[in-house]
Amino acid sequence: MARVHPFQTNFTAGELTPKLAGQVDFKKYNNGVEEMQNMTVFPQGGATRRYGSRFVAEVKDSSKSTRIIPFEFNITQSYILELGDQYIRFYKDNGQITNTPKTITGITQANPAVVTVSSHGYSNGDDVWINSVVGMTQVNGRRFRIANVTTNTFELQGVNSTGYTAYASAGTAADVFEIASPFTESQLYEIAFTQSADVMYLVHEDVAPRKLSRTGHTSWTMTEVDFKRGPYLDQNTTSTTMTPSGTSGSVTITASSSTFVATDVGRLIKFNSGHAKITNFSSATQVTATTTDNFSGTGGTADWSLGTFTSTKGFPKSVSFFEQRLIFAGTTTFPQTIKAAGYADNSNGTRVMSLAFSSPNPNL
Repeated sequence: MARVHPFQTNFTAGELTPKLAGQVDFKKYNNGVEEMQNMTVFPQGGATRRYGSRFVAEVKDSSKSTRIIPFEFNITQSYILELGDQYIRFYKDNGQITNTPKTITGITQANPAVVTVSSHGYSNGDDVWINSVVGMTQVNGRRFRIANVTTNTFELQGVNSTGYTAYASAGTAADVFEIASPFTESQLYEIAFTQSADVMYLVHEDVAPRKLSRTGHTSWTMTEVDFKRGPYLDQNTTSTTMTPSGTSGSVTITASSSTFVATDVGRLIKFNSGHAKITNFSSATQVTATTTDNFSGTGGTADWSLGTFTSTKGFPKSVSFFEQRLIFAGTTTFPQTIKAAGYADNSNGTRVMSLAFSSPNPNL
């Protein structure tokens, strides 16, 4: 009897567990396979060989862990972010983003090679790409770490150019574009992130939430998220009162009993119809704060609340967008609590409201 091989045109169910073998009544059975290696399935149903990879550049320090994450504004403005030990580098269009190239006027045939670039502004340890050199073409299209920097020259670390063709003319040098980051090597793979247009939010339970903004290929900034009106812990239920020295600007807040700790710097506090951010710790009963919404008066009150996100209580380790709201969740002290931002406030300092609720899911 001839063997029959069915013609399969759809693979969108992917690989099926062996436990489903022979389960022809399973809806996805006819769109699944037993094993699929090095293939990419299209949403339309077909499949093709997976795309290959290409070496673009070495990370800043190969001896340390590094993480790459996507940043996609649209199909023509997509980036790869290299997150390393307290830095971020950027890639686009199969290349590493650099600062504006500067003109090379000379490269020596020496060990190490010395490059002349007038008033380059580089520093020891910078990574520099060299291109378009006439004569000494062996250096073109390569990235070098530089050392022994002077005002107009720098050495190519570890490069012996004595056997290279003599430099004739032209050429450019461009240092790698990089910004500072608060995240250390040990924290990289615990960072959660979410993106909306040109803004990405990154969180880690030991670091205050960060906002990464893009305004151009070489114009990226990372700032601490500026919470203005929350989120807050539950309202005080003790007899302790808070008294401000003024109603606006920089004020001294005095508690009637020990309340504050040194890690409260940067924490929000609200009472007397106002909001403020603590800027200095003086003692367990006194701090300095800057108002974000003025207090209604200078009288003492037991009706106050302290901010949720702080080194004292921990920071969120999950972040996402849901129906135009920016959502934070999972602090160290309150792992099942979710905080939601007010509508349309996400890009303007992030006025996160105390719309908190507890979830029965411990993973949130």
